[in-house]
Amino acid sequence: MDEILEYIKKHKKIINVADVLIHFDMTTEELRNIGENAYDAVKEATKQNFYQNCYEYIEQNPDVVFLDDVIAASPVGKSYFYELFPAESQEAVSLKEKLTQNKINKKLALRQKWAESDNATLNLCLYKLLSNEHERRLLADKVETENTNTNFNFAADKDEYTQLCDLINNWKK
Repeated sequence: MDEILEYIKKHKKIINVADVLIHFDMTTEELRNIGENAYDAVKEATKQNFYQNCYEYIEQNPDVVFLDDVIAASPVGKSYFYELFPAESQEAVSLKEKLTQNKINKKLALRQKWAESDNATLNLCLYKLLSNEHERRLLADKVETENTNTNFNFAADKDEYTQLCDLINNWKK
């Protein structure tokens, strides 16, 4: 049994029991006959290899931000993946946290590029991301009131809108 587990640890691409059975030219029944928990130990070891492969894939590919991308890149189907790693399992949570870190890094990089850009569209997008609700409504040239009976001075808001546009245009200068 130790030889089998050592083989699994040494060969990180071994991710299922069938690969082990083929390598050692044995049946599932023969594996179970090795010891009381032999099959379960092999299954857990191959599962850990697969988890480690998924984690390393995410780590080495910072553009990967969705679990479906990880599953698509793996040699298993979606249903088997979730059988191995149910949504709330420690492994699934760990993979999702790593994907979240990739998303955060990607967003930070994009915002940095936008801030350094001379492209007015990108600058406006960044401003919208950073603005409050009132400023976003002004940028959208929409006037919303909670009470429809309220008298509203559109000209005053139009002036404020013009000032915001001037601020954005002068922001990079």
